[in-house]
Amino acid sequence: MTLCPGATSTNFSINAGNKDILAHKFITQTPEEVVKEAMKNLKLRKKPVVVCGFKNKIIVFLSKFMPIKFILKIMSRIK
Repeated sequence: MTLCPGATSTNFSINAGNKDILAHKFITQTPEEVVKEAMKNLKLRKKPVVVCGFKNKIIVFLSKFMPIKFILKIMSRIK
C-alpha cells in the first residue's frame, strides 16, 4: 500500500521557517487522523494507493481536469 498523507500538522513547517501556518490549517490533518485512515485501509487491503483526507481527495480529483502548467504554477508557490 502506498500512503499519500498530504499536509500533516507537525512542526515541520515551523522548523523549515514557514511562517504562513494559518493558510495550511485548512488542508492539514493531524498525524492521528493519517494513522487511523492508513490502518483502516491496510486492514481492508483493497486499494494499492491511499490518499488520506477528504480535502486531499478533492484536490487529487480536481487536478485531473486542470492543465499541468497550471498545477505546476500553483505548486511552485507553495513553500
